[in-house]
Amino acid sequence: MLINLPDQGIMFVGDFIMPYLGAPFVEEGDLQGLLDAIDIVVEKHPRRLLHGHEPLSRNFASSSMLAQLKTDLVWLREQVLSATRRGDERGVIHQANLVPPGLLNQPDVYQPYLILREHVIDRLYDQNVGYWQADLQGLRASHQCQPRGTFG
Repeated sequence: MLINLPDQGIMFVGDFIMPYLGAPFVEEGDLQGLLDAIDIVVEKHPRRLLHGHEPLSRNFASSSMLAQLKTDLVWLREQVLSATRRGDERGVIHQANLVPPGLLNQPDVYQPYLILREHVIDRLYDQNVGYWQADLQGLRASHQCQPRGTFG
């Protein structure tokens, strides 16, 4: 939920930009949903953003910074999707140290991007590769499943 107070130049943004794209221990976040929410904040352009947690208010501090961050996250998404189409493993994608062109020239975006990068890679990887891979990584055998009845 976003609460905009235009007369005061403040928008309460709650937890819309949690670094792990959802709850910390459950894979449920949606990068496109985050990008869409950033568009709403940027459109309203409040002077100050108040997040649900002080570290988020400090690191994701302005709508102009979020606009730049969105560009970098879209770039990251394309890199991760290209890597998954090539068949790269998650670790290989992380080791690529994906840094968008010009990020070092954006000092207020550098740290927020790095805070999100690993989680965005993980979420996109799982959404596009699946939770178990061809080599059975991520698949746990269950000996509790027994066939019931006969077929035929």
